[in-house]
Amino acid sequence: MPNKNNRHFLEVYLGILSAFAPFVMDMYLASLPELAEYYATSAANVQISLAACVIGLAFGQLAFGPISDCVGRKKPVVISLIAYLAVTAGCIAAPNIKLFVTLRFMQGVTASGGVVITRSIVADCYSGVELSRMYGIVGTINSAATVAAPFVGGFLAVMWGWKGVFWSLFLVGVMMLPCAMHFRETHARENRVTVSPKVLGRTFKSLLCSRDFLVPCLCYAMLMSLIIVNLSSSPFIISQMGMSEMHISLALGANAIALAVTALLSSRVANQRGVLRLSAIVVAVGVVVIVVSLCFFPVFWLYESGVMIMYLGLGCLNTATVTLAMASGRLHTGSASSLLGVMGYLAGAVATLLESLANPIASTPWLFVALAVITLALTMRAKK
Repeated sequence: MPNKNNRHFLEVYLGILSAFAPFVMDMYLASLPELAEYYATSAANVQISLAACVIGLAFGQLAFGPISDCVGRKKPVVISLIAYLAVTAGCIAAPNIKLFVTLRFMQGVTASGGVVITRSIVADCYSGVELSRMYGIVGTINSAATVAAPFVGGFLAVMWGWKGVFWSLFLVGVMMLPCAMHFRETHARENRVTVSPKVLGRTFKSLLCSRDFLVPCLCYAMLMSLIIVNLSSSPFIISQMGMSEMHISLALGANAIALAVTALLSSRVANQRGVLRLSAIVVAVGVVVIVVSLCFFPVFWLYESGVMIMYLGLGCLNTATVTLAMASGRLHTGSASSLLGVMGYLAGAVATLLESLANPIASTPWLFVALAVITLALTMRAKK
């Protein structure tokens, strides 16, 4: 099917879709201390709401990817947005933390369609050098939005509190709905496949048995875990260092810029396997600085320096992992995209739950070390 969408509209639409899920996931992070006070509960219980949303994002992608291969890209996005609006309104009205956590899981499921279908639309509309460029751009927006969302949310929380953050998320959904309705289908009927458990199982098995797909996919999972652990712990760590919500937001914004710049620059490199290995080393250096700060010199400037170095490496790692994984799964783009997203967000959810078992300052350094070591080991297994 020829792409009937205006080029500029399509690129803007893909950018918005790829940023949507990250904003839903963590735009409220600067408000976590306020939420703990509002619901009269512990910081660990509030952090579970983040893990619930991440799990929802993971399993939602597992469904939306194959469904989009079967019925097209447009319908799943429109339906998921309508459901998202209802669930977000429920989050605002939730009377207790248990219902809030449940609704956050549902919010993650309904927001997951955009991020997984974005990668499939790219594969529908682009090829060759343009395909790599667009995967680099989409991956950059997705990861940068993951880090930038708390920066934006921090300013909203200062002005209107945590409910103001969720009303903003509701309005984003309202504005996205007309764009989704205007979007013209890109997945031709003759290219659609029948979704059944047996066929889906064979597709997933073939992808997971491919070293070219599995290694970058697992690296992406470690990348998302590092980002999500950092985002969920930073508000509490920086607060204990005597910094305000504004300092938290500014630090997260600076990290987002670092990630976006290196991701875009690395997308111009032809040898993405080389980028994969080099970026893992940079991430490990940043983790070492973070551990030294949290364990021996708990001062903000040293901690943020380590986080900044880590994000410089994560930006390159993001471009390399998404490009390599989706290139190897080109015959089943929806399923490949869903597996990539599931493994990334599920690993992040598990890491967040592990982090919530102890004080963030005590658990974060060792989680970072474990994730960095696994990432280094995986990149050594990648084909040269």
